[in-house]
Amino acid sequence: MDASVNDIDLFLFHQANGKMLDAIGKNISRLFNIKFEAIQGKIPITIDFTGNTSVATIPTMLDMIRNKQLDDFEIKDRQLVAMASVGAGMHCNAILYQF
Repeated sequence: MDASVNDIDLFLFHQANGKMLDAIGKNISRLFNIKFEAIQGKIPITIDFTGNTSVATIPTMLDMIRNKQLDDFEIKDRQLVAMASVGAGMHCNAILYQF
């Protein structure tokens, strides 16, 4: 599949803290010359009410979005969702999934 960052509908990131999410969004916008607000609107944030749920962060967000329990975020057929997490010891996982 050929896809650019502009094709990605949602970014589901591991959420250790809010500052990290802000920095990731700003870096994506800078690297790909996209307005920060456009990226920011594609990054759901749950850390403020779930805390750091470690490896459960992305599956929890995915479940909440699919069940319409996370603001106005939704996932429709054919949408691209980037999911990325970083764990202890700098273990990193990422996937681009088309629903």
